[in-house]
Amino acid sequence: MKKFIIMSMLGTLSMIGKGEIVVNSSADTVSVVTNGAISTDDLKITGSGPGGTGSITPNWYLHGYNVNSGIQFSNENTIETSGTYNNGVLLNNNSSFENSGNINISGTNSYGVLSSDGTANIINTSTGVITFNNSYIAVGAPNYNGSNFSGDIQNDGSILGTKGGTGISAHGNGGTVTNNGLINIEGGSTSRAIFMSGKSFMENNGEISGSSTSTSPINALISIEDGMELHNSTTGTIIGENNVNGIYSENSNLSTINKVTNDGLINVNKGYGIYSLGSDVINNGTISSNKVSIYISKFEGNTAISTFINNGTVIANTGGTGININRSDAENNGIIEIAGNNSTGITIYSTSATNANFTNNVDINVDSFKTGVTLVKVNQIDSTFINKANLTVLGDDSIAIHSEDDGEISNIGNITVNNGTGIKLEDSSLLNGDNTGKIIVNGSGIGILSEDSVLESDVEIDLQSNGTGIYAYTGGSQSLGTTGENTGLINFNGNGGTGIYVTDHNTIFKNSVDLTANKKNITGIVVTTGGSAENTGNITLTGDDSVGINILNTGVLSSNTGMITVNNGIGINVENAVLSDTQNTGIINVGSENGIGISGVDSEITNNGVIYVNGLGLGLYGNNSNIENFGEVNVSDGTGIVVENNSVLTNKALLSITGEGTGISGNNSSITNESTGNITLKKGTNISAQSSMVKNYGVLSNDDGIGLYGNNSNIENYGDINVIAGTGIKVENNSYLTNSGILNTGDTGINTVNSTINNTGNINSTSGIAANESAVLNNGIINAIETGLYALNNVKTINAGEINGKTGVMIDSGTEEYSGHFLNSGKISGTDYAIKFDNSDSVLELSNGSEITGKIDASGGENILIINGDMKLDEASNFNKLVVTGSSKLEGIVNLNPTSDSSYYTEAFGAKKDLHDLANETLLGDLIVDGTINIGVNYDNIINETDKTGKIVAQSLNLQNGKIVLTNGGTTTDDIITESGLTSYGDQIRIKSIIISNKQQAVNPDFEFQAGNGMAEKAGWSRETYSRLENGVTVLDEVYTNNNAVIPPEPPVPTPPDPVPSKKVNSVPRNRVDLDTVNRLDSITNRFLQMETKDMNAGERRQSIEYVGTKAGSDFNANNNYNYDYGVDTDGIVGTTLHKNIENLYSGFTLGYAKSDVDYSNADTEKVDSLNINVFGRYEKGNWELDGHAGYGYNRHTLEADWLGAGEQESTYNSHVIKTGLSLGYNQELGNSGVKLRPNLGIDYVLVSEGTIETRGMSDIESTRGTGFVGKMGVDIGSVNGKIVWNAGVSYTQNFVDTFHEDRDMSNGYVMEELHYGKENFLANLDIDYRVTDKFTLKTGYEYEKNSNYENHKFNTGISYILGEK
Repeated sequence: MKKFIIMSMLGTLSMIGKGEIVVNSSADTVSVVTNGAISTDDLKITGSGPGGTGSITPNWYLHGYNVNSGIQFSNENTIETSGTYNNGVLLNNNSSFENSGNINISGTNSYGVLSSDGTANIINTSTGVITFNNSYIAVGAPNYNGSNFSGDIQNDGSILGTKGGTGISAHGNGGTVTNNGLINIEGGSTSRAIFMSGKSFMENNGEISGSSTSTSPINALISIEDGMELHNSTTGTIIGENNVNGIYSENSNLSTINKVTNDGLINVNKGYGIYSLGSDVINNGTISSNKVSIYISKFEGNTAISTFINNGTVIANTGGTGININRSDAENNGIIEIAGNNSTGITIYSTSATNANFTNNVDINVDSFKTGVTLVKVNQIDSTFINKANLTVLGDDSIAIHSEDDGEISNIGNITVNNGTGIKLEDSSLLNGDNTGKIIVNGSGIGILSEDSVLESDVEIDLQSNGTGIYAYTGGSQSLGTTGENTGLINFNGNGGTGIYVTDHNTIFKNSVDLTANKKNITGIVVTTGGSAENTGNITLTGDDSVGINILNTGVLSSNTGMITVNNGIGINVENAVLSDTQNTGIINVGSENGIGISGVDSEITNNGVIYVNGLGLGLYGNNSNIENFGEVNVSDGTGIVVENNSVLTNKALLSITGEGTGISGNNSSITNESTGNITLKKGTNISAQSSMVKNYGVLSNDDGIGLYGNNSNIENYGDINVIAGTGIKVENNSYLTNSGILNTGDTGINTVNSTINNTGNINSTSGIAANESAVLNNGIINAIETGLYALNNVKTINAGEINGKTGVMIDSGTEEYSGHFLNSGKISGTDYAIKFDNSDSVLELSNGSEITGKIDASGGENILIINGDMKLDEASNFNKLVVTGSSKLEGIVNLNPTSDSSYYTEAFGAKKDLHDLANETLLGDLIVDGTINIGVNYDNIINETDKTGKIVAQSLNLQNGKIVLTNGGTTTDDIITESGLTSYGDQIRIKSIIISNKQQAVNPDFEFQAGNGMAEKAGWSRETYSRLENGVTVLDEVYTNNNAVIPPEPPVPTPPDPVPSKKVNSVPRNRVDLDTVNRLDSITNRFLQMETKDMNAGERRQSIEYVGTKAGSDFNANNNYNYDYGVDTDGIVGTTLHKNIENLYSGFTLGYAKSDVDYSNADTEKVDSLNINVFGRYEKGNWELDGHAGYGYNRHTLEADWLGAGEQESTYNSHVIKTGLSLGYNQELGNSGVKLRPNLGIDYVLVSEGTIETRGMSDIESTRGTGFVGKMGVDIGSVNGKIVWNAGVSYTQNFVDTFHEDRDMSNGYVMEELHYGKENFLANLDIDYRVTDKFTLKTGYEYEKNSNYENHKFNTGISYILGEK
């Protein structure tokens, strides 16, 4: 720039004081005809040239000077153009021009100097200054009309353009352009210092500079075409500002090629340093650009390729590219300098079938301060990078070699990166032999990065820190995917490195080489996000926290057949992925206490490989994962498998712990150990579960420990458990255990705390089940040396299986409500005790199927024995109550201690109940005693009664072949008579409530208690069993009566009266159905007389046949404690014949049969078959009617009753009823309405005779008879006219006796209580007949009967008819 200013000043000074030539037209053009002429005046062109169309010729221009025919002309003054199409100097025909002055070009489309035929020699001397500002040409040698530049153009001065344009333009073959001065072109859209074409030569020894607003590659400071040779010498500088390019070299012919040699400096800003098309370029100097320092390419079509050899320095500045090779060949023997971030050293690509090749022979180094650098980028299938030197790129996020779209790499040099990438493949391939150099990764970088590519890596990769050897993934081209195989060595020289990283769907990679490291936190292979990896090599990582194969986020390990060895690391780690059944078949060795063979998090794992764990390591681990194991796990002192956090484990293989450890451990998970999953331990726990679900089908073997442990878990065991010294199964803390397997243990079969267990398997052990605060159900077989089942403070204890031991079952109660309760429906055998309770209150329920061999001892406390079903036992002692539920049979001995406590249970684990509410009890059953029940009575200090006895609580009781014996249960050694101190005649001692039934019930009068120690009556005393009702239930007492004569103070001795014992009333069910059916037959007869006699002729007969029934709501409500409520349902048929003998006299009879079902309130039933007849007659006198009748009923009774002491029995007897009487009525028609009102009154005599009641196995109950009179009165109203005949009536009857069903005598002083009912009856009836014809009538009726104790609803319907002539 300084030079430019000085030359301008000199030019201005030279014009002072000189003359001026003005050229306004072609006539003013100065022709120079003198050789060696020198201008003396300034020249100014003010006019314009004509211009034209088509090809440009010199004639278009207005010329200042015209130099021709070899003339040499020099300008030392000023030449100025200001018009259009101006030219300062026109040279032709080998002329020469030398400019030492100034040439100022200010017009448009103008030249400063023009060599029209290209033969001129032009020199702009060191003092010469050529300026232009109109974007045209300072010095030109165009190829007008086939002209050829063969001359010389030399600039030693200054050529200055201020608004773009071209400094020198020369076109043709054989010419030379040399710049030794300054050419500066600024500002325009086209800024070219020199533009040449043809086979000419151009050399720059000076400075060429400029700027441009255009970004076109053609817009260059030097632009050459078609066979040019360009040399930028060591003194030459090309400096481009803004967007202008340094050199543009284009060759569009196959036969020619441009040659460009740079020995100097090319420095551009936003443009290309050299842009070459079809050229040979050699750089021995320096080329620098913020965009592309050198771009080499082939011209389109069938043209020569470009070549480039760098022997100098190529600089890639920030964001720029050093060398860009397209469809060309290049070689680097020099320096490629990366001078800024995010830059590219070399780009190689091909956009057609032409190859692009680059050979690097020199080390390229990039320091760590340059980030985001790509040293070499190879693009497209026909592009090749051959590297024979070392590449070092140490900046973050940098790449040494990047191959894209099948760019080819051949590398024998070493590649070193820090936190970048050695080789990146993108839609490319790197095959075996393509890269033989070592890749060194110092930091967290990547050795080889393969995206959508094929990688066959046999290269050695050194990981000096936490970098990755090979990273394979699928990027945008998911359809292509990435495949590859590693056969090269990966060296882990620092902590934290990863050998191979495989990610994304359609990425498939195989490792076939051993991976070995002793550093920490090493990962052999990572496969993630749908990628697929295969490993056949051995992976040995002995450093802490290392992982052999890491499968993440749906990554797939297609196969591992190699051996994996880790110490405090993980063999295979799986997170959010799947390891399927054939994917791991290799051996995994875990060598230290924190090591894991296979670890899974949020994954599905299937293992077929063998895992060896030495030390305290872990074979398999799962967190929120599904694990299926088919491979053996062998552990020395660690754990075979651990699962937690909602994991699901299925083990189907052998787990072996040769030392101390755990086979399977689960926390909040589900575990299934299949039948092939045998687990063997030397010491420890085979399966341990915390808050988990466990199903075991395998064999668990343990020398010393626990076979299966559960804490707050659900455990199901179906397999065999063999523990030499220890516990088969232990559960606690709200666990639930189901055992169906065989437990063989040296100590305890099952130990449970605060849990629930159900055992259906076999237990062979010293102690079968030991339960604390638990619920226990045994359905299996327990064979114990000591105690079969021990329960301490249990919630529930039940046996439905078989228990054998020294003590079969031991119950220790505590704070739990049912801790002292035990339910058994199975077999129990004990050589000492079958069942033993502690001294607290206890309940033992022996349900149906119970078989007890050995003693049952309830020990102290208030104890209840419940039986439900057929029981066979040896002896049960120290119970206080025997409660019977369901139909039961007892064989064996039961000893009941005395109690006055009123509480009882009907179920071992039901609610506690009170005997005072027994009338509401529905769960009691019947008991058949086929053994002995010894009932203890505490008569200590007795005066006249006690209820301190053992008690039997049942619905009913039948002494079949057994006996109930009363024994002394107190502390006194005296008998009961002596203890009472009673000596007076008639004194009584009552033992109360020995047997209690929950219902009102008949008692077998022959039933008696037997008397044991201290309970026999003494001489002069009698002992009887009494039945009584108390609170609605039946109880049996034993009463002792003193029958000894009273000894007066002096004789004579009177004969003592018989003692008057308490009345022994027996609640035998009874009813009055027999009397009711006779009464119903009488009412049918009366209705017939009222409604059928009208219009009968003397000698006429009328018959009827009707259904009669007593239906729902017909109930008897007893008001006596010894009678029963009952309901009755009766169906029957009656037939009546009425004969009108003479005008005022009628006679007839009624026959009836009825079948009645009686249901008593205590569930007893009775059937009554009744056959009845009633003979009747009527005499009429005026309105008066005198009726008479005589009736008889025969009844067959079949009673199905539950007899306390005899059980369910059938009893039969017959009864007979006679009823006869008279009645008088007055029949008065109300006006002429046809409605008659008939008041009446009468009296009947009734006799009810009940025969002997016969019951098999029991004494008969004596017959009885009841007789008396019944008064009656009533009124009827009705109509007998028309087709519809009706009658409604009400009546009242009064019995003159209390009952017609009197007491019956029974054996042993019992009395069957009379049937109590009210004396007064109220009846209402409504009957309707419909006379179809004179001879045929339809009949229906209803009668309601109400007594203070009963009510009946009676229905009848039928027909009546007349046979013969009316």
